[in-house]
Amino acid sequence: MRKAWIIGISVLLIGGALSQFRLVRINSLDMAPGLRPGDWVLLGPGRSEPGDVVRLRDPNDNHRRIFRRLIGESGDRIVYKAGNLSLNNKALRIREMHRQDDWVIRSEADAWLIRKRSGPDRSRSVELTVKAGSVYLLADARDQAVDSRWWNSVPRDQMGRKIWLRWGSADNWRSRITTGSADGPWPVPAPKTPNKDAIPSQSAR
Repeated sequence: MRKAWIIGISVLLIGGALSQFRLVRINSLDMAPGLRPGDWVLLGPGRSEPGDVVRLRDPNDNHRRIFRRLIGESGDRIVYKAGNLSLNNKALRIREMHRQDDWVIRSEADAWLIRKRSGPDRSRSVELTVKAGSVYLLADARDQAVDSRWWNSVPRDQMGRKIWLRWGSADNWRSRITTGSADGPWPVPAPKTPNKDAIPSQSAR
């Protein structure tokens, strides 16, 4: 009898834990290039921190679920101008990684990839402090999706689960399986050894 009780309680505990997770397939390019249509993500519980990708109801359409990256939370100062993002007066490092057709892929904060159209950045400029109890969310496809640049801050309690695991096709920027919401970091190339015939710089003379 006691063994049956232990088994029953164990099954309930395991079932309760598993109920906190959701398996979802990506069906939009809003978070490209890190998340692409056909990818699978495992969503789980836990407090979301800056850099995490979370699922939430679209503030413009309550029947639609979307993914966005948490950039700032209550009290953080956000500045977004000409495609460059600053958090609490510290600019997040941007590096161009690749150009293809009309798109540019960049790394942001050496931790995730963003995508924008080549040419001058015409996205909306933002300068604000995140409201108490709220978060600031951005799409990784900056020229393709609507986010907190239009909605402003979003109440934290409107967010759903965060990404624990992603799997999909591998390429130069990601492996087949990644944990959490980061795409990087990527190593910074070492400086090349100058040619023996190179003219030395003023500082080297």
